[in-house]
Amino acid sequence: MVAKLPPSAEGNWTAESESSPSNTTNNMALYLRSRESGVSPTAYPGRITRGIAGYMARRLPGSYGTPRDFDTDGMDKVFAATWLDDDHVIMGTKCNRVGVMTIETGRKVWIPLIGSDDNQVAVSSGSPVEMASPTSSTPISTTVPWLLGSLERRQADYASAHGTGIRCMAMNTSCTLIAIGVGKPLGSIQIYKLPTFEPVGILHGHRDMVFSLAWVTDTLLVSGARDTTVRTWDIRSLLFRRNSHPHHLSTLHKLRSRSALSVHSKILRPSTTFREHRGKVRDMQYSAPLAHLATLSTDGYVKLWDARQMRVGTAIPLRYTEETCCLAMSNTQHTSAPLYAVGSAHKISVLDSRAKDVVLTFDSLDDGWGVRSLLFDDTVLTVGGGKGRISFYDLRMPAYISWNNDKTGSEALNYLDTGPGYLLRDDVYEENFGGHELKNAVYVLAKRNTRLFAAGGPLQMSLRGSYAAIW
Repeated sequence: MVAKLPPSAEGNWTAESESSPSNTTNNMALYLRSRESGVSPTAYPGRITRGIAGYMARRLPGSYGTPRDFDTDGMDKVFAATWLDDDHVIMGTKCNRVGVMTIETGRKVWIPLIGSDDNQVAVSSGSPVEMASPTSSTPISTTVPWLLGSLERRQADYASAHGTGIRCMAMNTSCTLIAIGVGKPLGSIQIYKLPTFEPVGILHGHRDMVFSLAWVTDTLLVSGARDTTVRTWDIRSLLFRRNSHPHHLSTLHKLRSRSALSVHSKILRPSTTFREHRGKVRDMQYSAPLAHLATLSTDGYVKLWDARQMRVGTAIPLRYTEETCCLAMSNTQHTSAPLYAVGSAHKISVLDSRAKDVVLTFDSLDDGWGVRSLLFDDTVLTVGGGKGRISFYDLRMPAYISWNNDKTGSEALNYLDTGPGYLLRDDVYEENFGGHELKNAVYVLAKRNTRLFAAGGPLQMSLRGSYAAIW
């Protein structure tokens, strides 16, 4: 069953009957309430009023106010980020760098990756804020190893130097390890201890860029990549090297690394490899309470796995498959069947794992620039778009949440705008975009308590730029 919400309809929507689940109703608020309680929606004599739900949900987005933009000069597109603690955010960029930023001051500490030639920052035994870092007068390098010539040649040179950047990162449940999908060596994952960022080792087996990571346990990692595979990694042998199996570990010199940090690191091969998808595996979500894994692929399917046996139980087809690149999962603490949301070029699709179907679709507010990131907060879905807009969709209404504009006092807003950020105005920019101001796509949404961190950069692949802010 797919629900369409016309812009003028706001809280009212109609459903298309198409092998509809029996417990699905034409009121999304009642549908959500019934699936949470397990009671048929016809058992409720009344309706959950749009006014109450709208008021409660409107309090959150409307209170964000003016964002605090961070200085991102020299950085190229923040593709991945996660909160380290209440005061620090870890960021990964297209230029294959990992940094820890202090929210209060905006100070960034760059972590030297295994095999990297960037030795500006040394890893210490202290907390991230105690690590040595460049002085404030030392700018982050803005040099890109591009050669003069055609745009295609310059892009090829950049890819050769940096791979395609860091696209994903994930902390284990105890927050003692972080896995980072790096762009160089291509298809590799690097493991570090937290909070010191002491290198643990490299996971090597994917043949192309790693797009998604999820920890099933503190030592079992699952990854999805552009090579269409899903792989599992048991990293206990990296943590307890004396018991390492010789067939799984090899010395790091096989990757021809020149970094001093590589001397004591090891390479781990995947435990298992699965080829359940026929397209790139773009994103994944894992529910620890339910032991459910969901994977999103460009083949047009979301597949639900039993993570205990790593078997696919359900394959849910998507109607809108253009540029499907992000997957979000609702809170599974108090439910046995989470909702999933998938972003595409023009639409957001909401999937019910219990009904094993798409139960709602609605338009994005980015005018076809694509949905780049999604984040569930109870029944409110935060949407980050390619046109630099952050919007909030209340599934109980169901409609985008709007609030009054503080500047005019009357004009209703239903999205936040990203700021200008950093943009390298080089020859490519001048020749192709003629001095026009460009928006920053929101590739990352990360919330901790009441604070929302958003980051990204220009949507155009040939442009170098970045953006990061907190609301």
